[in-house]
Amino acid sequence: MILATYNEAENLTQLIEALEGIVEDLQLVVVVDDNSPNGTGLIAQQLSSKFGNIIIVNRPSNWAWDQRCESACPWHWTSASVTS
Repeated sequence: MILATYNEAENLTQLIEALEGIVEDLQLVVVVDDNSPNGTGLIAQQLSSKFGNIIIVNRPSNWAWDQRCESACPWHWTSASVTS
């Protein structure tokens, strides 16, 4: 699962905990954070330590959704698969 985040510090913990509780056998969550100034990346790191199945990709700026997904899994993503 890929979560593209920007300034989601207030929501990320609740979202991850809910996903961990309802998605059976959740093997991997990729949090792609676009340099959120409110600490979203730090919270993602704390959640990664807690759950162990979270990878954080830190982007230098606020990118479009498709660019976040491409940075999360460049070996799988093609721009042709993006629909508006």
